[in-house]
Amino acid sequence: MEITNRTDRDENEVRRAEVIVDVLGAYFESRHPVNDDIVLGEGYVAEYKTTEEIADELRSIMPIHPMEIVLYMRSEGYELVTVEDGTLRWELWRSTEKCYKIEP
Repeated sequence: MEITNRTDRDENEVRRAEVIVDVLGAYFESRHPVNDDIVLGEGYVAEYKTTEEIADELRSIMPIHPMEIVLYMRSEGYELVTVEDGTLRWELWRSTEKCYKIEP
């Protein structure tokens, strides 16, 4: 039986945290919280998503715990809003100019 020492576990946790930040950074590269730099309707479309919906979209790249997503979004200034059905969603503004087309 292989025994992993604490240093190896700590290094693995640091690497995992770095990868999570990289994956979330790539996902949010074309998405932004509302701020003064975004002129609504000019190159941006609103998206309202739950944490689980975001986690589901990322699952094929890397499973990320919902709390990791929440912590990242809060640190980047994203806000929760109440949508028409009364549920909470994250408000995202996605750039229509930073999207890549995938040819079939």
